[in-house]
Amino acid sequence: MSHRVATKLIRDVLKERKATPQSHNGDLLDQVVDDMKKENFLSDDFIVSILFAVLLASFETISTTMTLALKFLLENQSIMQELMEEHEAILKNRENPSSGISWNEYKSMNFGGSIIYIY
Repeated sequence: MSHRVATKLIRDVLKERKATPQSHNGDLLDQVVDDMKKENFLSDDFIVSILFAVLLASFETISTTMTLALKFLLENQSIMQELMEEHEAILKNRENPSSGISWNEYKSMNFGGSIIYIY
């Protein structure tokens, strides 16, 4: 499937979801559509680009991506330390320490989000 075809498909699904907000599937796209109502920078083009990148990254080898991420973190100990501090602060503020990560916790990862976005 070409880039053009894939992005058109993503754009069509996004358009459909935005047109029918009452039909919730409880997935990532529902969360994105909700966030688009709150955040001005989340344009259709931006979302389509991000979703295409996520799909491509998941289709391409996850092991390669993980290997490069770990290599980067091992070579940059100060970044690893700051990420650990950010994650420990999130864990410390949790009501239930054994619960999984929430969407709000994920969105609160300012440093971690910057690292993920840059690389």
